[in-house]
Amino acid sequence: MAEQDSGNLVATPAGAAKDYGDELHPDRKRRADRYFDIHLGKQRDWYGRKAGKSKRWTAVLAFVVLASGAAISVIQLLQGWTWLPYVTAVLGAIVVLAKGLERIGRYEETWLGYRKASEAMKREYRLYINNAGDYAGAAREDEVYRWLVEAVEKIIAEEQNQFWQSRGKEREKEAPGSGDEGGGETAGHP
Repeated sequence: MAEQDSGNLVATPAGAAKDYGDELHPDRKRRADRYFDIHLGKQRDWYGRKAGKSKRWTAVLAFVVLASGAAISVIQLLQGWTWLPYVTAVLGAIVVLAKGLERIGRYEETWLGYRKASEAMKREYRLYINNAGDYAGAAREDEVYRWLVEAVEKIIAEEQNQFWQSRGKEREKEAPGSGDEGGGETAGHP
């Protein structure tokens, strides 16, 4: 059986969607949207926005470092100018400040972690609403929905775990000289 769809012929077996826009499970889409919007407080969107912001900061700071570093080299050709040492010092300070801000903010690391979480949640959403992957062919709809919730919660937990592990590693590096003379534990880290 074939249907005409905006000039494109689309094969449609009995019971399948008639065109690309029809969803196999419209109730799943509503349920998934409700979960992401209400229960998670639009967390999927939050991860996407924060990933974009961190990516922009990564690019801006990298550009500042590159441009300032290149300018330091170029202005050295202007020997004999009395202001040359001051400009060189300011540009050097800009490089140090930009690298320090990048280190403190961890924008590249944050960007990658948030983007990974955002894309993984989008993938689970698409698989769920299209009855694909692990969600295909399940007997009970409540069970399939539970799988979606568990998969998304696992994604969020993994991202948060990586976030805190990376921050904990620095605290562990600082711990030996941090004044903990008793040799015990340091603020939650063994």
